[in-house]
Amino acid sequence: MQAGESQPTGFAADAALLNDYISEMSEILERLEAELVAGCTAPPGADSLSSIYRGLHTVKGLSATFGFETIVRLAHAAEDLVKFFKESSQSLPDDT
Repeated sequence: MQAGESQPTGFAADAALLNDYISEMSEILERLEAELVAGCTAPPGADSLSSIYRGLHTVKGLSATFGFETIVRLAHAAEDLVKFFKESSQSLPDDT
């Protein structure tokens, strides 16, 4: 937890719900990783970018439900980047 963030309360304080969050996030992050790795060998198309965007949006929403604001901000910034590439019809940048 970063400075300025409060202790988990509500949903985040419930161990069973927190375990569900962790499980769901693991699945989403595995899918995102596969999409992003695939984008390293060939430029991702609109469908792939849309899938990545939806995954990030879900990460943002689930994290907001639990009050994990740092993850929310990170997911939102990543969404904005994917949205930029979708709207500009550019591929993801090369690893330089």
